[in-house]
Amino acid sequence: MEKTELIQKAKLAEQAERYDDMATCMKAVTEQGAELSNEERNLLSVAYKNVVGGRRSAWRVISSIEQKTDTSDKKLQLIKDYREKVESELRSICTTVLAFDEAIAELDTLNEDSYKDSTLIMQLLRDNLTLWTSDSAGEECDAAEGAEN
Repeated sequence: MEKTELIQKAKLAEQAERYDDMATCMKAVTEQGAELSNEERNLLSVAYKNVVGGRRSAWRVISSIEQKTDTSDKKLQLIKDYREKVESELRSICTTVLAFDEAIAELDTLNEDSYKDSTLIMQLLRDNLTLWTSDSAGEECDAAEGAEN
């Protein structure tokens, strides 16, 4: 698919709030290798922010339900499995987006505007990942403390 078609499809997906589709289109745009315009970078950022944000929200809800569920309840394993599924999706998305070593090596080759935009996007992605992993670590500590009691 041509770049202009992918961008139009990404915009349509954004309007329909289908951020997974939007992210897929924008990923395809980036894989074509051409430098992204400001609008294209914004589309990429919006897509991944919403893809990750929706799953982080789901993860928080599921984790909260898991904490409130009696450990003897048969549903606990179902809840835990579902939380792990969402965590796996988050890891996969973050791995797709975060190629920090490669991206940092490329930063020096960018013009000033692209450099600023790229570093901002990378900081937002890193912050999301940091928040998610700190939430996950907190959950593991809470679970360990609950097991000891």
